Amino acid sequence: MKTICIIAGGGKMILRYYLRGNLLKLLTADKDVRVVLLVPEKEKDAYRKEFSAKNVEVVGLPQITLSWWYQLLISFSRAAFHPKLNRVLHWVVEHDQLHTKLYKVLIKRLIAYTFGAIPVISHPLQGWVRFMILRIPAPGFLEQFFDRYKPDAVFATSIIQKTSFDLPIICEAKRRGIKTAATTRGWDAFSYLGFLLVHPDHLIVQSAYVKEMAVK
Repeated sequence: MKTICIIAGGGKMILRYYLRGNLLKLLTADKDVRVVLLVPEKEKDAYRKEFSAKNVEVVGLPQITLSWWYQLLISFSRAAFHPKLNRVLHWVVEHDQLHTKLYKVLIKRLIAYTFGAIPVISHPLQGWVRFMILRIPAPGFLEQFFDRYKPDAVFATSIIQKTSFDLPIICEAKRRGIKTAATTRGWDAFSYLGFLLVHPDHLIVQSAYVKEMAVK
């Protein structure tokens, strides 16, 4: 039996877009496929009540506390990112909505225009960040999960949000050579949330426009 893990830590959007649609029905139509939903520990009972079925298992995982090194790489991926497609949105989000002081926004933009906009700098930098993040060991309970379930594929539903849920799981899958697929929680994620810290084997997007942003 093949095991497919779906990371469902993205809240109501993930419920609506994926789990309450036909995805689970399509996957479990094959009797040789088992689907394991990875959800936050505090939400596992609600997920089990709604989605538990013969070939569907819900596993609750503790919230992962990201190390300072992990957080530094995430911060760098956002700071050293040149939002060519939506520069105005970047300013609005940082300065107005987050009430960030203007000088801090200016410093971040200077970093972005230096390290994110010049290909001879940005391409090696992004490669280095992706290399380093895969060298950070997974927490023990996550290693135990992979040892027990031995998934054949892992699907991350919020790969670019860089929360402490999807990213460590997809990183562990990549370290173990497991096939990976991923998508973003929203259509606008590629315009201001930084570059992908992990390249999945398959990236699923919502439209041709989002595909263009993802490629860029």
